[in-house]
Amino acid sequence: MILSSKNCQNQEKFGEICGDIRVQDQGYSIEKDDWFGFSQALGQRDYLNGRHQIRFRIEKLRRNGWMFFGIISKSESMNINSFSCLSSYGWATQNRIYLAGECLQKDNDDIINNDIFILTIDCEQRKIQMKNQLTGHIDEILVDINKCPFPWKLHFNLLNGCTSIRLLPTTT
Repeated sequence: MILSSKNCQNQEKFGEICGDIRVQDQGYSIEKDDWFGFSQALGQRDYLNGRHQIRFRIEKLRRNGWMFFGIISKSESMNINSFSCLSSYGWATQNRIYLAGECLQKDNDDIINNDIFILTIDCEQRKIQMKNQLTGHIDEILVDINKCPFPWKLHFNLLNGCTSIRLLPTTT
């Protein structure tokens, strides 16, 4: 069963931030204005069970810019370099993935302006999946719950200025 967020009450929003980043549009977008330096943004919801989909668009990303999206354990402290934390799992630009904070090169499509992604958080199967809606590319990461205990949080890191992300309604 997929728990999607069609009504506003269940729709994910951005909550906690760390670094030079702003939450805008009633929590549905984040924007980084500063020229260079890491920032972190987390979603408001906790993911403890079930299967959830979060849809978002890369609204602005500099050419060769860097960003990360995925999950992190709620128990992890806020940190501008949180992509490298033990409980961090997800994808970054420049064809990289992060498994327990370790960066690995992967043969993926790179992340660019206007890409729309569906991030599936599957607590029951202990995995996350990303699908690029424009290219159809799908990738999956298994999550070690000893390194990333529940509950999980939606997790973004931005590096370059003029980067923005918008959460979109989930369609089923």
